[in-house]
This record gives sequence, structure tokens and C-alpha cells, in this order.
Amino acid sequence: MDELIAIANVKDIRIFSDEMYRFTEQNQTDRLPSVCELYPMGISLFGLSKSFSLPGLRVGWLVSKELPLLEKVKSFKDYTTICGSAPSEILAIIALRAKETILARNRIIISRNLEILGDFFEEQKSVFSWYRPIGGTVCFPKLQLDFSTDKFCELLMEKKGVMLLPASVLGFPSNHFRIGFGRKDMPEVLEKLAEFLLEMGYS
Repeated sequence: MDELIAIANVKDIRIFSDEMYRFTEQNQTDRLPSVCELYPMGISLFGLSKSFSLPGLRVGWLVSKELPLLEKVKSFKDYTTICGSAPSEILAIIALRAKETILARNRIIISRNLEILGDFFEEQKSVFSWYRPIGGTVCFPKLQLDFSTDKFCELLMEKKGVMLLPASVLGFPSNHFRIGFGRKDMPEVLEKLAEFLLEMGYS
């Protein structure tokens, strides 16, 4: 982060930082400061959809020390959305007041799911490789079979109703795929994935 800010500072470039998964770190020592705290031209994006598990509220915000820029953003938003949803704003206030309770609950779910995923990938290490994430609720494992993740994900959806996102959708030329682990039903989903591997003769 320091190196990125140093480059941006020399070139007079803004840094836009998507921090929607902030506060999901398993260890608080792994949490970086918000870019808006470190750099005068830093813009931080945050909201309630990821860390707070409240995507339906559609509430988020930008933080920046550049007040003229924020005024421009506010003016532009007036052309796209006249106002926010009042019920969503009330629920957002309730969530923010219960911040520690909600975040602690979500970190427990994430921690449990990471353990389950770790066991699963260890059992299936001939099929997958992965790096255990230190924050967030998504990871990017690699399919180690001589089989494209596009086809793999397509068949998995058809046969088991489980959706994984192949790397090609993200513009990444590899045999990786994106998997989310922020939901309580992770064990049931992994059971279906294990069944699929067995039925396809990969496990």
C-alpha cells in the first residue's frame, strides 16, 4: 500500500479503494488502514452489502478528503437517484449501531467456513489448489484437472445447482474459479460439490 501511494503521489493520481470487505479479516492485525486515511487523493468505498451481510439495503458511501470531488459525486448522483430509500436508511442506522455484534457474528461464520473449506481442499488436493484468504468472503482456487473451469462450472450448475464463477468471466486467463464462503449453507454446498466430483470420477 505504501509503495502504491508513493507512485500515485509522484504521478498525482487518485487511488480508488474498494473496501467493502473491510472488518472481515480473521486477525485485526491484517487490516490495512483505509486509503482515504493515508493519502490526500485517496477515495474509499464502503457499504453494508459485504461485511454487514445487508446487500438488500443498497446502502454505501464514499470517503475522501477532496470535498470538491465529493460535491461533484453528490451532484452526479442527483441525476441517477433522487434520494435513498428511507426504510433502508433507518435499517442501516440500526445495523451501524449494532456494528460489533453483526461483524462478530459474520466473522464466526467466515472462520467456520474457512476451516471447512481448508479440510475440503486438503481432501481434494489432487483436484484443487488454493491459498487461504486472510480477509473477505471469497477465494480463488485453481482446478488442477485437464478440464476447463468454464465447462466444470457449467456441468456443476446443471447437475447440482451449485454456481461457481469461472476465471474467464473475470477476464482472468487461467483455470481458477471464484467461490464465496460467507453463507451458513457452506457445508451443504460442499457436499454437493463432493458428490459431483465423485459422480464425474474426479474424486
